[in-house]
Amino acid sequence: MQNMNKPLYEQMNIIDKDYVLSKLEQFLLEDSPNGDPTTELTVDIEKNASASVICEDECVFAGEQILNALDDDFQISIFTKDGTDLLKGQKIATLEGNARQLLKLERILLNLL
Repeated sequence: MQNMNKPLYEQMNIIDKDYVLSKLEQFLLEDSPNGDPTTELTVDIEKNASASVICEDECVFAGEQILNALDDDFQISIFTKDGTDLLKGQKIATLEGNARQLLKLERILLNLL
């Protein structure tokens, strides 16, 4: 019989950055297997942009390691920690970097966060 005080599964506290990046790459291929023609035709390859991640509804945040995995490509400011209760409209993070890359990641990040 299982000990009732012991969790069934070990809690993960850290996700390997390479694992996160490989999953993001997989999700990008699933989301846009042929790239993003609209962005490629309308956004200059050299253009930089910034994006804010805003909480759509009350929740408990769980995505700090996902955002931190992107630090090689973007300047990231995260305004909360995993496990924090968030309110609707609260700013979670800002990302600054290549506009095309931001647009490619937008839907994936919103789905994951």
